[in-house]
Amino acid sequence: MGDHVMLLRKGRVVQTGRALDLYRAPKDIFAARTFSDLNEVPARVETGSAKTALGSFPANGLADGNEAIVCVRQRGVRLLPAGEGIPARVLGLRFLGDVALVEMAVQGWMRRSSPACAKATHLRSAARSASVSMPARCWCSPPRTAMRRMAGPL
Repeated sequence: MGDHVMLLRKGRVVQTGRALDLYRAPKDIFAARTFSDLNEVPARVETGSAKTALGSFPANGLADGNEAIVCVRQRGVRLLPAGEGIPARVLGLRFLGDVALVEMAVQGWMRRSSPACAKATHLRSAARSASVSMPARCWCSPPRTAMRRMAGPL
C-alpha cells in the first residue's frame, strides 16, 4: 500500500495527498464521507453562522439566508452526563469492537432517516449518557453543491 491517496469521483480527481491529510482536511462532503461516518445536521446561514438546533457554527464563505448542512464526525460527538450539554436520549448501543456506536435522539434535531450517532470507547458511560457536546471542528456544506471548509480541519 502506498503513502499517497488519490480520491476519484466519476473518473475525476477530487483530492490527492496523504490519507491523514485527506481525513483531517477533506475538500468536500464526498471526501469526508469516504473516511468516516458523519452526522449531517440541517442549518440556515445567518450573520456568518450556520444556525442549527445543536448550536451555531462558523459558515465561512456561505452567504446569509442559504440552507446548509453542518457535518460532524461520529467520533467528534462527546457523550456527557445529563445537564452538561444538549439534551439527548440513548436509543441504542451497538458494540463494534474497540468502540460502541451510540444512536441518540437529540433535543431539537429529529431525523426520520437516521438518529444522531456517536462512537464511544466506554460502554457504561455511553449507556448512561443523557446529553451530548458538539465539537468545534466540523464542516458546513450547501445542500447539493460543493462543500466549503468550516472551522478548521475535521
